[in-house]
Amino acid sequence: ANDDVVVLHRGTIRWAGRADRLAADLGVASTAEAFASLTGSE
Repeated sequence: ANDDVVVLHRGTIRWAGRADRLAADLGVASTAEAFASLTGSE
């Protein structure tokens, strides 16, 4: 179970890194802002 948590954590870090780069590409201030724009919420 602990191994699964470590793998999930690494995957989350990896995804967050991609999200940060996507946010930078879109010219938004933060990953949270990018997520809000993608989901159509304010």
